[in-house]
Amino acid sequence: MKNLFAAVVMTALLLVGACDTTEVVDPVTVTLDKNNVSEMGLASSSKTFELTVSNTSSTEATINWEHTPGATNPSAWTYMINGVSVASGSFVLAAESDVTISVMVMPGATSGEGDGALVFYDVSNQSETSTTFNYTYSAVDAYFDIITAGFTTQSVRVSDPDTDYHLWVKNNNNVEVTVDWMRTNESSNPSEWMIAVCTDATCYTPAIVQETITIAPGDSVDFKTTFSHVSTAGNGTSTPIFYVSSDSANSVYNSVTFTNEVTL
Repeated sequence: MKNLFAAVVMTALLLVGACDTTEVVDPVTVTLDKNNVSEMGLASSSKTFELTVSNTSSTEATINWEHTPGATNPSAWTYMINGVSVASGSFVLAAESDVTISVMVMPGATSGEGDGALVFYDVSNQSETSTTFNYTYSAVDAYFDIITAGFTTQSVRVSDPDTDYHLWVKNNNNVEVTVDWMRTNESSNPSEWMIAVCTDATCYTPAIVQETITIAPGDSVDFKTTFSHVSTAGNGTSTPIFYVSSDSANSVYNSVTFTNEVTL
């Protein structure tokens, strides 16, 4: 009798297993095109970070996101995710598709350093799909300062040696800054003349008219422009332009022109 009962139970289990048509769905895969960024910008302007969120699986998913600013961020800073001032939300992401998400930091003219995290996950499987975008941001009042040192106009004779002009590029911030420089306003100079630039670390040949300098926090770099007149009389100029490439529209400095006169 016991053997008969066991056989009936086994048969019932096999039938239940055969009738179980529950589909086993692979976990959704949530990926980001970047996980960490670190940038600087002006405190008077907003800064936007963009990232791409992808669903690389064959299943549509509802993606939740949560934004957490750093606890020590300046209190005046505000934030927007895709143009909305909210700390969390969700969106539906079709299978094998992606969407662009923007994180805007608005310093409100308050300089300082801060960070934040934006977490994304599939609402049905948070533990296995959670992925995080981390950012750090330095809002500064100015990227750099230019300080002239000595003359910006000189007159020499053809028998005199080369003429040097100096200025300082200073970083008053707590973070490193990379500054691009470019020589301009030289097209009317005597063709025999040569102009070259030296910084603290490097002297460039006259053929190099554009380069970058990296300045440590609180440090400065001596920027020397040398006019080689090659015993040729005439008048000439050089205007160095300085800017930060990631924000060239708001950082260009071109207010110093060196004017060189060579007489017989």
